[in-house]
Amino acid sequence: MVTTFLFLFFYEGDILYVVQNMLAEGKTHYDDTIGAILITLVMYLIHLFIVAVTGLRTVGFGLTFFPSILLLSLLVLLRPETNVRLSYIVVASLLTLLFLFGVWFCRQMSSIPTKDTEKFKFLKSLWVDLTLIIIPIILLWGLTDASDVYHHRVRSERLILAGRAADVIDVGRNTREIDKSLTTLRIYSMAVSGQLGDSLFTIPINIKGEDVLPVGSDVHFLLLHRDSLLRSLGVDPRIGNTTKERLKYALRRDDTRQVAADLLLSSLLIDGKVDEFAIELPKYYAINDSLPRYFREAVSEMINVE
Repeated sequence: MVTTFLFLFFYEGDILYVVQNMLAEGKTHYDDTIGAILITLVMYLIHLFIVAVTGLRTVGFGLTFFPSILLLSLLVLLRPETNVRLSYIVVASLLTLLFLFGVWFCRQMSSIPTKDTEKFKFLKSLWVDLTLIIIPIILLWGLTDASDVYHHRVRSERLILAGRAADVIDVGRNTREIDKSLTTLRIYSMAVSGQLGDSLFTIPINIKGEDVLPVGSDVHFLLLHRDSLLRSLGVDPRIGNTTKERLKYALRRDDTRQVAADLLLSSLLIDGKVDEFAIELPKYYAINDSLPRYFREAVSEMINVE
């Protein structure tokens, strides 16, 4: 029960948030604490039901936790973009067959008297039960777990929805594994929170300058809507074919001008277009020591080259 609660609360909360959002069509939202408590209690009630049905209260007691573990792994597999691997199906089927055989075998064994002392029987049963619980947990949860990138994407989207875009840069900071969707989320978050010029190259960059806006067909979101993100930047999703064209109207509006300027300048730096960067920079910034870190470094490099 402790393992299940900790697993749900600290690790799978973001995944279950997406699952509930999908099943409820966005009408209700998953709460990490309440969800972890309720699911853990339901898993425990299922365990009690299996105990009542099988009668395994001594020998093979650990087997009574297997259905809960299997159902929990299936719950995690409900997430969008999931890929149910053949290895999971094979392992789950094999474990289920072993569970059924184990129930039958333990019921036969429980009727055979032994000469073991009570203390020895308890210790022997304890280690057997722990083994019967831990092995399915490792096998099933290991095969159903989403990648770190998936977790980082969901956490980033939840932070944006909660109005905490400034915190997205710290999500997955110690991992180097990324995909285009995660990079786009990070750049968007840095832009709207005013961190882009100072933090752009502190994250791995796996995109071209044209991709600083979330418009590519290979960029996917789990909770957010692409058009809503673009409109929050002052961009009309229907207008423009290049980053500069898409940002054209945002650059004219006072409320989105600075964010759009940072995105434009960053796209030029990502592509290494320093000459065009040098032309655009004075339109939006005074050239002095107050420039954001990477814009200032780009200016210094151009001066040194000259």
